[in-house]
Amino acid sequence: MLFIFLITFFLVLVLIYLRNKQKLWQNRGFASTSPNLLFGDIGDAVRGKKMMSVVYADIYKKYPNERLVGLYEFFKPNLLIRDPQLVESILVKDFSTFTDRIWIYSNPDGNNKMTKQLDTMRGKQWKNLRTKIITIFSTNKLKLMLSLMERCTQIMDTLVEEKCAEESVDIKEIVSRFATDVMGCCVFGLQFNTLTEPESEYRIIGKKIFNPTLKAVIRGFLSIISPKTVAWLKLTERSPEIQNFFSDLLRQSEEFRKKESFHRNDLLQLILDIRDRDREKAQSKDDDDEEIVDDNTVLSNLFVFYVAGFETTASSLSFCLYELALNPEYQQKLREEVRILLETNENIASYEVLKKMTYAEMVISESLRKYPAFGFLFRVCTAPYQLPDSSLQLSRGDRVIIPVLGLHNDEKYYPNPDKFDPERFTSENISARPPFTYLPFGDGPRMCLAIRFAKMEMKLCLARLISKYEFSPCSKTEIPLQWHPRSFVLNPKNGIKLRVRPLINVLVLIYLRNKQKLWQNRGFASTSPNLLFGDIGDAVRGKKMISVVHADIYKKYPNERLVGFYEFFKPNLLIRDPQLIESILVKDFSTFTDRIWIYSNPDGNNKMTKHLFSMRGKQWKNLRTKIITTFSTNKLKLMLSLMERCAQIMDTLVEEKCAEESVDIKEIVSRFATDVMGCCVFGLQFNTLTEPESEYRIIGKKILTPTLKAVIIGFLRVISPKIVALLKLTETSPEIQNFFSDLLRQSEEFRKKESFHRNDLLQLILDIRDRDREKAQSKDDDDGEIVDDNTVLSNLFIFYVAGFETTASSLSFCLYELSLNPEYQQKLREEVRTLLETNENIASYEVLKKMTYAEMVISETLRKYPAVGFLFRVCTAPYQLPDSSLQLSRGDRVTVPVLGLHYDEKYYPNPDKFDPERFTPENISARPPFTYLPFGDGPRMCLAIRFAKMEMKLCLARIISKYEFSPCSKTEIPLQWHPRSFVLNPKNGIKLRVRPLING
Repeated sequence: MLFIFLITFFLVLVLIYLRNKQKLWQNRGFASTSPNLLFGDIGDAVRGKKMMSVVYADIYKKYPNERLVGLYEFFKPNLLIRDPQLVESILVKDFSTFTDRIWIYSNPDGNNKMTKQLDTMRGKQWKNLRTKIITIFSTNKLKLMLSLMERCTQIMDTLVEEKCAEESVDIKEIVSRFATDVMGCCVFGLQFNTLTEPESEYRIIGKKIFNPTLKAVIRGFLSIISPKTVAWLKLTERSPEIQNFFSDLLRQSEEFRKKESFHRNDLLQLILDIRDRDREKAQSKDDDDEEIVDDNTVLSNLFVFYVAGFETTASSLSFCLYELALNPEYQQKLREEVRILLETNENIASYEVLKKMTYAEMVISESLRKYPAFGFLFRVCTAPYQLPDSSLQLSRGDRVIIPVLGLHNDEKYYPNPDKFDPERFTSENISARPPFTYLPFGDGPRMCLAIRFAKMEMKLCLARLISKYEFSPCSKTEIPLQWHPRSFVLNPKNGIKLRVRPLINVLVLIYLRNKQKLWQNRGFASTSPNLLFGDIGDAVRGKKMISVVHADIYKKYPNERLVGFYEFFKPNLLIRDPQLIESILVKDFSTFTDRIWIYSNPDGNNKMTKHLFSMRGKQWKNLRTKIITTFSTNKLKLMLSLMERCAQIMDTLVEEKCAEESVDIKEIVSRFATDVMGCCVFGLQFNTLTEPESEYRIIGKKILTPTLKAVIIGFLRVISPKIVALLKLTETSPEIQNFFSDLLRQSEEFRKKESFHRNDLLQLILDIRDRDREKAQSKDDDDGEIVDDNTVLSNLFIFYVAGFETTASSLSFCLYELSLNPEYQQKLREEVRTLLETNENIASYEVLKKMTYAEMVISETLRKYPAVGFLFRVCTAPYQLPDSSLQLSRGDRVTVPVLGLHYDEKYYPNPDKFDPERFTPENISARPPFTYLPFGDGPRMCLAIRFAKMEMKLCLARIISKYEFSPCSKTEIPLQWHPRSFVLNPKNGIKLRVRPLING
């Protein structure tokens, strides 16, 4: 019983002792973590859940307001440095107090033959050895080693070419074998040949070095607790097998050189020369005070150069290729730099050429930021040290950690840190960041000596691969990567699998590049397009809407009347001059009747192809003549009563929503617009205002949610509309086509059965169809476009889609701007109330027409937020541009950048400001015509302008007269756009506060 008590008492004392040890930082006034008694703060690393560098990065992130944080590894105190200025002091300014790393090497007479390496040496020993070894990496010696590397890249090239036939390639394995062979020839002067012999003993031993055994893991954590115990027990992470392998390798290589009098420009020869000079000095006793480079030093440092060089370089290269595969625009930009530089040097990647690869440098730097090989640095304080700008003091033996991974992912220094962006490393961006926030190689006297060697090797490898192959993700590409938690360096758990394909034949590339010189050759001002995407790369990659891309080009060339640009390799002409726009849309419309896209064969996969939007030439003209009668004044008046019922239901819904802190106004007006289209187009009550999960609302969302297939077909239309037609491709899914086809059929059957006639678009267009059928039977109208069932369905669908989405977006933008500008909201409210009071509170067609300020508000909304931000036409005959020597050819495409025009300060000063006064009659007449085009202009302008404006005015009259709209905490200012949407569409909806107006 007494024995149990004593044991318990002893354990309690130990626990108290350990807990007190874990209060050291707190007691000394430092900010500190709350450690676990057993593992301290590194439990996740000990249990193999996270890498050590990730653990440190987590602590870094957890204490954003601290300059430094005390933490514990088991019960060993450690200080994590967060402040870049403190990092600079430790690594550089006060380096003399922080010369040493935490670990010490074990007794060389023990089990480890590889102990005297720079990585672990301390104090004077480290300094003396570094002074000698640093000469190995001079510029001249690097140039000598470049030719050795080049041979390895040639063999790697052959291997990659063979792998192109495979669906997925383990790129980490290939670059690991490349880096192994480079280290073999540059360190030991031997041909390891792992690129041609994957089961070579050199590759097998390389894998073993980085395959953490349980013994090595335990030894590593024991080094944290007590490095001296590790040294005393003569423990080592390196197995006898690995030590003997490299020891024999060195011995055999040296014996061969002596026997054959062989001298080679590799690291082995350079360090052997240093050793031989030190031996002579030792014999003459001229240099007693220095660290002598002996056989152990040679073996130790060759081993550490080999290990650090092959694994870190291989990982960095594989991460680099992984990110380039995910970001093809950066891959192409790098490829262009590499090709240009190689072309100027007879395709030879010389040292000077590699040095000029500035974009490659940026790509490698960003790769090392996201994936630093070593995610932390560690130092030991060797003397009492007063922390700068602080009352806190470090004691001799205190350990400090610099969390490299944490710094590299800090949003203060690298906004959106998960994004791969080489532009972070332009000269301007580097100088704008605080120093000592980028440390992939460390910094100060103990930084990596082989930086230039590593970068030279990486640039050489990238230059060879990127110039000849295209890298892209495959089905086995892991996104995001998972890390091997037991690895000391960042190491992907499951390798890195990519698709690798040889680049298109050079002749094809030349052909495409020549295609992208068309405008330049014809004397037009022209952009500098990307070979792969032309000028629309940001749209293809989903970064910007296509209308924003056009607006950017518009803004970039302020002094040009028109600018040639390219969509992929297809030439397009962007029209900037309003007079030219007038010529194209109106005066010379007969030469620009057609839009770019053509409809596919109606016998194909699309039942909804014969609509005005995509029809061409005579077919379009004949159909337009018939359908335009649908939107006469009398027919609009008949439809107004249908809209009014929807407005009443919307009013009830808005009243219910007033109790909520924020209201998604885009959702409400979308449901209102859907119900209006339901009753005015199909003559049905869709009831989405009362049933938000109605099938009509769900199908409406699906129509405007771009699928990958639809996006691909859309871009294929840009490249070749005829191929889309030939292949009978359509962006509209069978589900949507069948839904509207059934809807039309059921509605028409009901009308026939019940002899039901309604004043909606369906009835109006059915009447046109029936008259055409009679004419077709009597052969009175052989020359016209017959309105058949396909035509009815196609145009009702396009009216529905265009009507509900564009109107809903415009209404939501209008209410958004009115909430941000309450003075305009009040002025509109006063106009609405005044007019309604004169007409018994009825918003008749005549009353809506009199709402001049509402017209101005809607016009300014459509200026800032045009539903469709560009117009496109095709030149159908040779055309001499007015007041110019330039000529267009048949088939040339032209784009009118509506969004660009609407934001041109020449026409709309301070264009980001919402100001309805721009649309007074005086201001309209003061502006050049054809600078305001939300509905287009000319014969192909939108037919439903008056319908849309009537609907918007009715909606505004109903809700502005009764409710006040204002921003709330969830209102996004400014709005963000959905980049894949064809129309301007807020990415996160529009949230506003809505309150009923005070009575009276």
